Amino acid sequence: MTIQRDTEDLLTEFAENPGAEHSRLEFKSKEILQTTGQKKKVVRILSAMANQAGGTMIIGARHQDSGLLYQTFSPDEEPRQELTHIAQQYTSPQLQNFWDISFEECMGHRVLRIDVDQVQQRLIQVDYEGEYQVWIRDEDGMREMTSGEIDQFYQRRAQREEAVPSSLVKRTEHLNFTPGPLSGDDNRSNLFERRATIRTNDTHTAVFGFGFFHDYIRKSHTVRLRTQFRSDWISRYPRRS
Repeated sequence: MTIQRDTEDLLTEFAENPGAEHSRLEFKSKEILQTTGQKKKVVRILSAMANQAGGTMIIGARHQDSGLLYQTFSPDEEPRQELTHIAQQYTSPQLQNFWDISFEECMGHRVLRIDVDQVQQRLIQVDYEGEYQVWIRDEDGMREMTSGEIDQFYQRRAQREEAVPSSLVKRTEHLNFTPGPLSGDDNRSNLFERRATIRTNDTHTAVFGFGFFHDYIRKSHTVRLRTQFRSDWISRYPRRS
């Protein structure tokens, strides 16, 4: 979730306490927008916030010996379009769909505020030096997510979505079938044991057994598996992309 405090309050706190930054709050000077590479870093930081708990970045204020220095944006400075372009080009799913970016007037200064929501369905990946990576906040810094953390994210999502609404169940049939593991499961988890899936057409998926098969990085869909009273019952419902 984004920080539900106005920008002036956040800047006042930062002026009084240079250590006010944390995993959901970041202050940056205007220098972070000088080059395309630095703008990419902004996008990477925001993706890390989105992958964790959401957050807020304020650009245009930094600490110096005499206190907080405001770096007012002039009317002809417009970094929002380029930040959006970078997000469109280098993130998947596209990060700009999760942020709100605007200029705000605070104590006579014009600063840039970006609020980013926490993702719920898919982690944001960033094309970083030619390789897609998933980042997460680490206190007031960031680091790559481990494969275990990525698995936990999709497991939690699958658990939230586990219950299929009865309105989506089109037909239930009893089949004389003993589910087995799919080929290519690589024995990553015992959650894949004793189940199988078959794809019936473009709009439905038939599922057997229990557990789940979640999408890994760069996959586009999720198949959720359920046991309906007995493991040899089949539920058919629209496949979700």
